[in-house]
Amino acid sequence: MEHSSIPFNVASGHQIVEDNQWRYDATSTTSCTPNFGFGLAPIRWTLEDKITFNAPIRRKALDGGEFDASPMVIERAGAPWITYYWGYKLGLVESQSDWTDANRSKLPADWPVFPTAEDNFKLTTLPPPWMEGEVTEYVNTADFPRQPDGQYFYAATDADRAALDGIATWRRTGNSFKQGGYVSVCRFYGGANGGPNTHFYSADATECNWLKGISFLAYEGQTFRVNKPLPLAANAPAGTQPSCPAGSKPLYRLYNNASAPGKSYVSNHRYVTSRTTVEAAVAIGWLDEGVGMCVPE
Repeated sequence: MEHSSIPFNVASGHQIVEDNQWRYDATSTTSCTPNFGFGLAPIRWTLEDKITFNAPIRRKALDGGEFDASPMVIERAGAPWITYYWGYKLGLVESQSDWTDANRSKLPADWPVFPTAEDNFKLTTLPPPWMEGEVTEYVNTADFPRQPDGQYFYAATDADRAALDGIATWRRTGNSFKQGGYVSVCRFYGGANGGPNTHFYSADATECNWLKGISFLAYEGQTFRVNKPLPLAANAPAGTQPSCPAGSKPLYRLYNNASAPGKSYVSNHRYVTSRTTVEAAVAIGWLDEGVGMCVPE
């Protein structure tokens, strides 16, 4: 019996190298099978397979829904062969042929079957998200007296909540939202490197990578999980808000407009699920930045 054992905890860059023995399936001219011990033809080929597990990257389902997936890249006999993508809490969701005829000489001359684009598959749409916890909104008005309505922070862990509950100037607003989904949220802080004394959260992979290049922002890692809004249709009217994947609802992003001329307070963003809260914040000077993320219903 030929098989590949995948470790339970796989680190980025981990490799498995193994020699696999293959028989030719005489009942079919279109497939090769490993030696499953069924007494078929003798072993015909022994080929080295190298399996490399890489860090998660952002992928898209056919409907545009985004998810984080870890590529499992397979080389056979030294030739790029196929990549499988394992989605966060989704399992195997995508297959991509890496084979090109330019590498034909690396395989045995009589090896009959190769990956093709016709065998590729992709995830159609995201299932409802897992609910993995809660994100709690805190506000500080004492240390930020110039802010319209105060400075906000979002605690996604019990450690963060315990720390803020122990500081008199921070208090819970009573607002919170569930965390859970198929993409991770990056968190940045500006105050450590001479930037604004604020935290910023984003689930957009392009935005997160861009923010890592800003010198006064300190990247604090991936903090919790959400879904990304689905892409708008090309003919959607201006101002149309994107919808959320199944089982999730909009999380709106607000900005306190600190960068506008004449403002003398620190930049800050809010993340809320209530349109009533959005409208109340806009009434005192916040900017409505629309649906930034989607969270479990």
